[in-house]
Amino acid sequence: MKVLIEGLAVLLAAHAAAPVKTRSPAEGSSAGSAKDDAQSSRHEQIGDDIIVNGERIKGAQAASKAQIGVLGDSEVFNTPFSTSGYTDQLIRDQQARSLADVLANDPSVRQATSRYAESEVFVIRGFQVYTTLFNGLPGLVDSRQPFLDGVERIDVFKGPSTLVNGASQEVGGTVNFVPKRAESGGTRRATIGYIGDAQGEAHFDVGRRWGSNDQWGLRGNVGLRYGDTPVDNQLDRAGIGVVAFDYRGDRLRVSVDASYQDRRLLAELSGFSVLPGFGIPRAPDLDRNIFDRSSSYRKRNGIGLVSAEYDVADRITVFAAGGYQHSNERYSGPYSPTITTPDGTTDVSTVPYVLTDNSYVGRVGIRAAFETGPVSHAITVSAESYLDRYYGGYAVFDTLTRNIYNPRPLAQEVLAYPNPETAYRQRSLTKSVVIADAASIHDGRVTLIAGVRRVTIGSTNRDPAGAINSDYRQSRYTPAVALLVKPLPRLTLYGNYIQALQLGATAPVGTANANEVFPPTLAKQYELGAKYKIGAAAGVTFAAYNITQPSGITDPVTRIFSVDGAQRNRGLELSAFGEVAAGLRLLGGASLIDAVQTRTEDADGDGRGDLDGNKATGVPDWQANFGGEWDVRSLPGLTLTGRMLYTSRQYVDPDESRTIPGWTRYDVGVRYTAIVAGKPLAFRATVENVTDHNYWSSSIGSTLALGAPRTVLLSVTRDF
Repeated sequence: MKVLIEGLAVLLAAHAAAPVKTRSPAEGSSAGSAKDDAQSSRHEQIGDDIIVNGERIKGAQAASKAQIGVLGDSEVFNTPFSTSGYTDQLIRDQQARSLADVLANDPSVRQATSRYAESEVFVIRGFQVYTTLFNGLPGLVDSRQPFLDGVERIDVFKGPSTLVNGASQEVGGTVNFVPKRAESGGTRRATIGYIGDAQGEAHFDVGRRWGSNDQWGLRGNVGLRYGDTPVDNQLDRAGIGVVAFDYRGDRLRVSVDASYQDRRLLAELSGFSVLPGFGIPRAPDLDRNIFDRSSSYRKRNGIGLVSAEYDVADRITVFAAGGYQHSNERYSGPYSPTITTPDGTTDVSTVPYVLTDNSYVGRVGIRAAFETGPVSHAITVSAESYLDRYYGGYAVFDTLTRNIYNPRPLAQEVLAYPNPETAYRQRSLTKSVVIADAASIHDGRVTLIAGVRRVTIGSTNRDPAGAINSDYRQSRYTPAVALLVKPLPRLTLYGNYIQALQLGATAPVGTANANEVFPPTLAKQYELGAKYKIGAAAGVTFAAYNITQPSGITDPVTRIFSVDGAQRNRGLELSAFGEVAAGLRLLGGASLIDAVQTRTEDADGDGRGDLDGNKATGVPDWQANFGGEWDVRSLPGLTLTGRMLYTSRQYVDPDESRTIPGWTRYDVGVRYTAIVAGKPLAFRATVENVTDHNYWSSSIGSTLALGAPRTVLLSVTRDF
């Protein structure tokens, strides 16, 4: 706190004596590119400003570029898919501590897990999403809660993406981390922050380029966090180190990324299930915690990635990348709490588990550009492989009884957790080959993307003795096609058909065909959309989509399990980002989702599924985000911020018998920036959930997740 107060004092004292960067009406909008691209637009970053094609865009938050898997980087307005992106500037300005804080800006995304759980799972377009890519590759990012240090941009691809993202089996969408690279002019930045209840954090970002043409670059990031979170009893201790090296030659470009993350969390906050037969209890105080520090979660995660590309000729590039990830996690404490009575009585199992994971990923390919008459082609051919080996074990001990409204310590009853012996070993391998062509005419005003990927999915499970319990390997083709038309220079119309290939289901124990393994299933999306560009990089986007996903059902008479069930999610999305008036920037939008079960089990034998037409659990009809920033003209350097998040009611049970109410969260903040000794100095203060509203944030999968209590965030950032 002393450092924060001193930082504010320096800011105020320096304001009158030092020049301050201010925005003129011609300086652009709040959306801009966040990554160097030597082969396309000119892009530099100067303090909080980004220059795109010579236009200055101050305080860029929504990115104008997106990484479209094997298709490479593309301008958002030149992409026939629904994408959004968020820059490092947004991460700093909003004092984002995790991916959940960043994706809270997207009206199509909600968090499926409790805010202060050990892991983050998201819901995009009504489907749960577990995987985060790193520079377009799976298996490298920490699967629980990755740090954001070393991340330049976070891209969100909405909808299935097997053609472009290969091993990703996600249906609702894919999240991708784009790593930082050293910038021309260098980077030397330090941030010290405070998070209520009593948590401190520090971040350091240093980098430089050198060589006759700045071809060599090195950037390092360090993040530290320690102290009590806003949730009672919880202690979060974490640290990360990230190093990124790159070389940019005339024809050869090479990058090396490495990071190590270590996190320990005491009294993590889980989701809750609710027994049937009574209404859903109201949400407890969000700063109360049914768990205490007798529960302990620890995870260590290290990754390495080497990427290279070489221009064989002026319009032919070969590329390759290879990465490795190792992680080890250990947990001992309460698990899977179940609310058993209307007064909040909850049964809590006690579970220890250990898990070790090793991932290997690789990609090779070639891109070529050429013309056939009036048609310009950009063809990509690529092969990928993703191997994941993990093993672990768990045990279930006593069940304790507590109350979500009157928590009491567990430590007196939970004395020790022995390490469980290895209970399972699994090896999964995904291999694929893809060919895609982006053919365009009229200087890119009409572009057709078409391609097909052949994917092989395999999985082998072994018991502790090494005997194979199940062995699975299947292949399938997944085509995709997308059309983009620009009737006006700033207006983009598009449509696409794309699929997500998922691991086939296994018939559960108790069915007549128990342990039968089914072929991979395909989720399919049809999408139409429009994008309108305003200024240098601001704009409005609209999308309408229809996604169908197969699911498993069991015949009530024969007890035969099959993959004949289905869920259909249909929706509309509207988003806007940019400067609507001088000094006033907006970031937000709305999402309407109609998610229904279309084919379900027919237990009563009337020839129609008992739950056909029912709403899917945990998918609200409406989601809306409205965020804004206002630069106060009378006090240059001062910016006021605000944001509203709205989510309508959600069904808890597949039979639509119970719901959780809709919720609204308000965040407010202030930022003050000045130039001191020629370098930016910024003070930021934010209050999240300013009304301290208690709410269940999600019921996806019939599991209730808690939102975050009122949280105060303070930080000082100094460039030096």
